[in-house]
Amino acid sequence: MVNGERYVAETTAERVRAAVRQLGFRPHQAARSLARGRRLPMAGLLVTTLENPHVVALAHGVERVLRAAGHSLIIASTDEDAQQERQLLEDFQDRGVDSLVIVPSGEDHRHLFAAAGSMSMVLAHRIIAGLDADSVAPDDWGATRAAVKGLLREGHERIAFIGDLDYIYNIRQRIAGFRQAHREFGAATQEDLLRFGVRTTEESRSVVSGMLDSPNPPTAIFGSNNLLTLGVLEELHERGREVAVVGFDDLPEARYFDVPVKVLAYDKSGVGRTAAQLLLERAAAEDPAPRHVTMPVTARRFTGR
Repeated sequence: MVNGERYVAETTAERVRAAVRQLGFRPHQAARSLARGRRLPMAGLLVTTLENPHVVALAHGVERVLRAAGHSLIIASTDEDAQQERQLLEDFQDRGVDSLVIVPSGEDHRHLFAAAGSMSMVLAHRIIAGLDADSVAPDDWGATRAAVKGLLREGHERIAFIGDLDYIYNIRQRIAGFRQAHREFGAATQEDLLRFGVRTTEESRSVVSGMLDSPNPPTAIFGSNNLLTLGVLEELHERGREVAVVGFDDLPEARYFDVPVKVLAYDKSGVGRTAAQLLLERAAAEDPAPRHVTMPVTARRFTGR
């Protein structure tokens, strides 16, 4: 009846439908596939968004490796919402996904701890302490520390930090590297120039605009990701202001601005390929210990037009 069989009395069908609603039953898509004789190894990829080109590059890297290994892949985005992530994970499991690459969302990860006991899992970009999963992420702390120390050596005393949500692993690592650079240099972090929860290029422009209009504006700005750095460059370009800029993530658009900028770039597709390879190895191993791979970060300088 749940599968749409014919020749079922309507009174019986209604009783079954009522029971389904009461119990919250969901058809198990993997079981349906097995019954029909179709079952390929199936992996899942959960990312925070599919609008950022860097995330798309990561997804392409994952897909390339898993497809070569004969796996099918389901991809979904969580919109940085832990509740949506939990629901998508349940849907993946219903469909027979038994291995997962994930860029975790939100702060509540209890559903991931529960799922890690029954599926192979690799964390990409963001690490969750204590979770039995492999992980791959760029050197957020070290690259930020080195870049900010460079700004301090150039004589900058008021360096702004434009940050995304402060609970995101990468942002925590980058602000930690930012603060460490100041400590090692013997300089004070300018707390009035630290901003978090900046999500879009437009919001970044607004934040930078307010800083530039203040009585004591920054002489250098650190953008914590590509979208926020783009907002910094757009605002400086429009105003014709000379402020040193460093941004985490590669930013091809930087070459079109007359504002010099240093970007901290790493191989996004390589993160995806590495995550997928870890996933395949983890699925094949018996009781594997969690492994972490740190991706190297390279500084690139654009001198402006």
